[in-house]
Amino acid sequence: IDKKAGVSTIPIFLGANKSAQLSQLALALFFIVSVVHYTWSRQYEIIAAFSISFASTWIFLSSATIKRHRLYYEGILDGTLFLQGLLVLACYFL
Repeated sequence: IDKKAGVSTIPIFLGANKSAQLSQLALALFFIVSVVHYTWSRQYEIIAAFSISFASTWIFLSSATIKRHRLYYEGILDGTLFLQGLLVLACYFL
């Protein structure tokens, strides 16, 4: 869609597979940094929320079946951002 629209994006520049690998690398680095930070600040409930968010996002990025869904980018992957926020709020206040 981006290519047809003439929009330059990372997947167009790197290709779909390398972009997916870059996404997984960025997700893993974010998770590691978050665990270190929130362990150091003793906010273990946030680690629990990020662990669930990390696992679900990793599954969505890795699953070939889920990638075929027509709302994969606009609904599922974008929804993981919303899910993370909800998880942080739920784990913090519960």
